[in-house]
Amino acid sequence: PECGRSFRRSRQPRSGFVGRIIHGRQSSRGAWPWQVSLQLLHPQFGFLGHWCGGVMISPEWLLTAAHCIKPTTYSSDLFNLPLAELWTAVLGDWDRDVEEYSEQRIPVEKVILHERFHNFQHDIALMKLARPVKVAAADSRVRAVCLPSKRLTHNQTEV
Repeated sequence: PECGRSFRRSRQPRSGFVGRIIHGRQSSRGAWPWQVSLQLLHPQFGFLGHWCGGVMISPEWLLTAAHCIKPTTYSSDLFNLPLAELWTAVLGDWDRDVEEYSEQRIPVEKVILHERFHNFQHDIALMKLARPVKVAAADSRVRAVCLPSKRLTHNQTEV
């Protein structure tokens, strides 16, 4: 399967106010196959469910924001959570309230924060999965996001 290609795109008209989304569109199943729900089992508060999002960059690696895992000076140490065993990645999910045939739940094996992360600077982290994601045929609900080419230089503004 090709990276960065959605299985489907939303064709629904813009709606009014829905939750905190204003004039948004409900996405179609498979529209964002690289999107990952990072779910948290907090050592003190138990299972909290969806905590942060990420993207799949390969069948074994996810990219997310470091502030989801380690607190900034503005947040509590209760959420200093760089321990892999606290995290589960959920891929291929469209409705978090329903377990779907396309859904894959995979434990996280390793968490790597950018060594210079501090207060949203260098706000990036990697998560290695305990096993590779199953990426199937052309209609797969799970695909990797495309990364920029190696030829991209820092002064270019479009990716």
